[in-house]
Amino acid sequence: MTGDTIVRTPSGAVRGVVEGGVRRWSGVPFAHVPDRFRRAVPAQWGGVFDATQWGPAPWQPLPAFDDPAAPFAEDCLNVVVWAPAEMTGPLPVLVWIYGGGFEQGSNASPLSRGDALAAAGDMIVVAVNYRIGALGWAELAHLGGPFAEASNLGLRDIVAGLQWVQSHIADFGGDPQRVTVMGESAGSFAACALLGVPHAVTLFSSLAAFSGCASRIVPMDQARGLGEDILSALDGDPMSASPEAWLDAQRRATPRDIGARNSARPRTLGVVDDSAVEHGLLTRHPLQAAREGIWAGKRLLVGTTRDEATFFPQPDDLTADALRADVVEWTNDPRAAAVVDAYLADGDPLADTRRRIITDWVYRLPTARLARAVADSGGSAHLSMVGRVDGRPAPHGVDVPGLFGRTLPTSDAGERARDAQITDAIRRFVRDEMSWTPLEPGASRARAATFGDASFDAGAAYDDVTARWHTIERP
Repeated sequence: MTGDTIVRTPSGAVRGVVEGGVRRWSGVPFAHVPDRFRRAVPAQWGGVFDATQWGPAPWQPLPAFDDPAAPFAEDCLNVVVWAPAEMTGPLPVLVWIYGGGFEQGSNASPLSRGDALAAAGDMIVVAVNYRIGALGWAELAHLGGPFAEASNLGLRDIVAGLQWVQSHIADFGGDPQRVTVMGESAGSFAACALLGVPHAVTLFSSLAAFSGCASRIVPMDQARGLGEDILSALDGDPMSASPEAWLDAQRRATPRDIGARNSARPRTLGVVDDSAVEHGLLTRHPLQAAREGIWAGKRLLVGTTRDEATFFPQPDDLTADALRADVVEWTNDPRAAAVVDAYLADGDPLADTRRRIITDWVYRLPTARLARAVADSGGSAHLSMVGRVDGRPAPHGVDVPGLFGRTLPTSDAGERARDAQITDAIRRFVRDEMSWTPLEPGASRARAATFGDASFDAGAAYDDVTARWHTIERP
């Protein structure tokens, strides 16, 4: 395939742009939102769609992921496609699901653009927008009327995006039989939730999940309660209130602490367990689906950063008793007090201990358990961890530049080398050429790759967290 930028697809023709040896099509609608809180419907158009400009981003409260060229809109379901300007044969496809706490993010974020990966000529990258915040994740369907379809809309958007990839990516030079879904943070929680959606797992063959696994699943009663809390906090009619009013209501109704947002029974925005509801999207919890073999014969790459929780603020008035109470509440299990005592016995400052517990409870433990579930049920599971450079913490999100073949302008030589290791792992995973062996089924010890500090034993760190928390149920 040459560097043509006009592509004819089942939905219509699109015109892109060539930049730095990469063809890009931006803002291509994969679905249309007919009205607030409605399920998306496939998008079509006449003529040639101008895909040279960034499409609209979902409404969100903070400008951290904002791009001046990507205005906010409720009808925001579009994809960006990056492909090499010159290529031969169908290429494997990497589909990006962005993070942002289920409240932020877009496919136009400068840090997660796929041009650097596509420029190497060995893959096509697709970034999918999905609705976020209350407009995408509030559970309101039980109220009926205009809310009848308001359940897991954000996850349904992602599934619709993957269906678009299956029916359209061949026209861009991609191979629909070699699709890897990659997510980070909330995007990783959402991507792993797809394991609980049987028709969704047929849409991709590999899953790369970083800093989030199959654990951000909100029980239906908690989700409905939060939805009603948001409505109570809303100023005005729900259907005519401005998006800004919805953002303000969700801010006032949702918890801010990272531990509370990721408890065993969180009352927060996220994927809702609708498996007991007629016509629900999930048929079972995604971790249970993994244990029962939903990912048998397929490939998984999961990982965390070593110091995830250094990214998040901690309370100023922390005491040991308060920490025990927090963790017992998060786990919904009084036995967690003994787990906290084991951490306290290590002698670290209280704030550091809380960070370690959050890193383990929210990220490392679910990652280890999902990898083990896949490995023990016929799948291929690779574990990884982003380590420190020169002793500096590796916080949540530090891996994102490397996931996209980038490095920050402020990065030193060690950080650039770590980013390059992450990029190499992603490329190898997408091409099915991994450089380290997966977990062995039933093995008592984990095997994991470390990006950064080569002296750190990431496998032992995953073993430690599963041992510390073995008495506590945690997806």
